Amino acid sequence: MKKYKNYFICFVIVIMLLVITIFKEEDNASSLNLEDFKILEVKRIDNKVTLIFEKCPNATHYLVTVTDLDGNVLFMEDVTDNIVSLQSVHAEYDESVNISVVAFNDMEEQKESNNIYPYKWQNPSFDDEANSKIVGENKDFGIKILGEIKDYNLKILYKNNVVYKIPLNNNYLLVSYNVLKDYKGKLTAVITDKEDTILHEMNFYNNPVIVSNVSITSPLNEEEIPWDNINLSFLGGDNATTYKVNIYKGKRKVKTVEENNKGLITIPAKYLEENTTYTLELLAIYSDYEEIAKRDYVVINVLDKKSVSPVYTNYNPEAIKSGTYVSLLSKTENATIKYTTNGSNPLRNGKIYQEPIRITNNMKIKAVALKDGLENSPITSFDFKIDNKIPVIYLSPSRQEKNLGVLEVGYTTEKEMMNKLCDKLETKLKNSGFIVYRNNPEKDMMEWLNESRRVNASLHLAIHSNGSSKHDTKGMEIYVDDFDSKMLSLATIMYSNLYDIYPYKSSITNRGIKYALGSLGEVKKENTSRGILIEIAHHDDYDDAKWMVDNLEEISNNIANSIISYYGLG
Repeated sequence: MKKYKNYFICFVIVIMLLVITIFKEEDNASSLNLEDFKILEVKRIDNKVTLIFEKCPNATHYLVTVTDLDGNVLFMEDVTDNIVSLQSVHAEYDESVNISVVAFNDMEEQKESNNIYPYKWQNPSFDDEANSKIVGENKDFGIKILGEIKDYNLKILYKNNVVYKIPLNNNYLLVSYNVLKDYKGKLTAVITDKEDTILHEMNFYNNPVIVSNVSITSPLNEEEIPWDNINLSFLGGDNATTYKVNIYKGKRKVKTVEENNKGLITIPAKYLEENTTYTLELLAIYSDYEEIAKRDYVVINVLDKKSVSPVYTNYNPEAIKSGTYVSLLSKTENATIKYTTNGSNPLRNGKIYQEPIRITNNMKIKAVALKDGLENSPITSFDFKIDNKIPVIYLSPSRQEKNLGVLEVGYTTEKEMMNKLCDKLETKLKNSGFIVYRNNPEKDMMEWLNESRRVNASLHLAIHSNGSSKHDTKGMEIYVDDFDSKMLSLATIMYSNLYDIYPYKSSITNRGIKYALGSLGEVKKENTSRGILIEIAHHDDYDDAKWMVDNLEEISNNIANSIISYYGLG
């Protein structure tokens, strides 16, 4: 009997363990089950900007983020409720922002809301362009505010203490100099609501220490720099206590490097991505007086690591005539190229390329370029197919009519000049046997890309001229999406041939092939697998603009001849 009783107890224990396990699994399953939810609206509740979104089943908390259109974070808060006050967001009046919400469960797994909510900010803000940053001696200090004024106060703080407070009745007020005269250095004006939440703030200065101008001496504007640590050198900045470099990718600030040493700031390579354009903003600052810091900036193009240029070929692999001899090339001088013809890894199985390869049947060539002291190039693949089809070229000249050139040399707008060039290019390509389509400038880019895909274009060629931030840069560049682009070979040939006739050769003008990495729609792989975007020269530089105006025929013939040779026509 005791024996059976023990069996029964064991049986009960097993059942209990099974039940506990099932419940745990159900609990775990439910914690994983984050369902779709969306942001519903942003509205004022009790005069506060308030976000409302659907509750996500099984979520334990949410991350709410507000960013400007450049991706800079203005607000980030972890919350548990689906109704969230955004009153403390320090956006400017009428500024467009994007609001996103991410739900988390108790396993910290996450699910993004189905939508990102656009909103135009309506809380008042200081007019940054109109307001001075320095108090004038014995002059009342004027402050202009943007937006609707309703139940708000203005406070002035000095060293975190309120030294002046007044209800706001209109969008402009004068603060008496007598109020400010005893407070030397940095003051802060804030707009607050009736609950004392700070809606916007502005720093200004009374009798501050003034820093002298700064000037970046290296790197040069628009310089191409291999991926590595960058030594930014500069002159000036006397009286500054801190020197800072803000690193911008587009308009979004991605990192700040700060030094106390005058004349040189080292930017670590780990803060930079390969094949990316950055703006480096130098600030020379006394104490924390950043608003009146002296500034200079430079645009740089960070290349890939010090590696061998990728292998390219001189003929279009997608449709090649039987018996054609193809060459394997690299822009790196004296590089050794290893290749295979069976699709295997050329680093392990490749033989050294010594002479052109005759293509008599479909063949997959993989190749890599090597050179002592440099990293190997990426491995590139060429799928050669025997075919006599007529290539289809889609020409997409710029429609940017607001990009003005140097009018005194005859360069009107980018749209007009690039279309004139395309007129000549289109004629030559058609006369050489190509089927040519061309964009409609009245339609948008996605319609052009849809048409290009519909006609199965062998090449989608976007043709532009360039402009620089300081209007002091020469040179050309050609974009493909990345090193694995089907168009890398033609882009390399096109650049080499065009740069041969370019008269202003230097290390800065010779910017070569660039990788857009998804940033340019007309070469983005998701939009077209055969895209090239060429920036022929700078329309806002006198010499470049004059060269383009005087040589439209030669430039168009040069581009056409590269295309004709690559596709084996003519």
